[in-house]
Amino acid sequence: LKFFYPTHYSILFDKFLSESDETHLYVVICGIMRASSKQNGGFMKETRFKGVASSLLISLAFLMIAGFLALHHWTTTNIENLINSGAIYGSSSNEDVVVQIDYIYPEVIGESDQGDLLYLVGYISPSGYLGYVGLEAKENDKEIQELLNTSEEELAQNPQYLVVKSKTTTSSDSISNYQSYLAEVIPPDSEVGKDLTYSAYLSRLNLGLGTSVLVLVPILILLTGLFLFYAWKRLKMNQQAYAHLYEEYPNLLGNLEQLKTDASYLDENLGILIYRNHIFGYKQQIFFLDLREIIWIYHSITSHKRYGFTVNRTSALAIKKQNTDAFKEYAIKNVGKDTDLQLQPLFTYIQLHYPHIIIGY
Repeated sequence: LKFFYPTHYSILFDKFLSESDETHLYVVICGIMRASSKQNGGFMKETRFKGVASSLLISLAFLMIAGFLALHHWTTTNIENLINSGAIYGSSSNEDVVVQIDYIYPEVIGESDQGDLLYLVGYISPSGYLGYVGLEAKENDKEIQELLNTSEEELAQNPQYLVVKSKTTTSSDSISNYQSYLAEVIPPDSEVGKDLTYSAYLSRLNLGLGTSVLVLVPILILLTGLFLFYAWKRLKMNQQAYAHLYEEYPNLLGNLEQLKTDASYLDENLGILIYRNHIFGYKQQIFFLDLREIIWIYHSITSHKRYGFTVNRTSALAIKKQNTDAFKEYAIKNVGKDTDLQLQPLFTYIQLHYPHIIIGY
């Protein structure tokens, strides 16, 4: 080992050769071998967009979902669109339809347990059929109030279109005992009852996608904004890291592969190297830190569980600098359960060359 590897790696080997702890010896050997891999490190290029593209894709996905929901809600609640698509009550089997109303009984004919009101309206089907049907609505429905405020003669001469949902009494969310109740209020053999639909009714509740769309779309737009902000912040952090790198070592500008060539420590697997007095992370997150300013470092592992089972682990170097009270985490690649073991050569190197740094939690 001393013959094939540089002197400062031999010092690491000598330090632990006298110890009987085989794990320590294994760690040092692995560190020496990984560190020497800089000779085959390959070309290094700037990755200013590291972590940015994924955030942009997520934000785009949220925006597309919000757009789809908003568009679907609009197409199922817009009168002109429903008419042009033929979604008219009396000829369409769609749930979201418009109904042409030429009459509304001025008094409420029923009230649900939830406080929703039931009206009797007359409608005109596209074929010209004149019929009656029940209409469920909230007490403060403005469009229903406009119909009630319109005179019977004016409404008959100028029928109004109204966006509704077509319901049947067999629907799981239909009004309970609707058919039997309506038959008691308006007997089937009465003049109105002969043209009244008892097995179905219209509803003004939860039009389109319902009130949920008023909550979901703003939340999705908010998430879009958050991920866009995160992408911008990540890009800014990456740019600052490279700016700091070139400020400290102008010779690396346009010659970034020299980072690997001249690195005193290199772990290609985890994407961490040490160049002169700085530690540089380039795989999971771009960071460039002065080891002389660091006073404490340890491996932080976060386990992500689902239904009690660990489905993913993420790793970071938790670092505390001089004149700071809190640790800041810098993400590194997690390679499984052995990630902590693979970090030990790095910690050993740091402890040997920067003894002022505390290692471990």
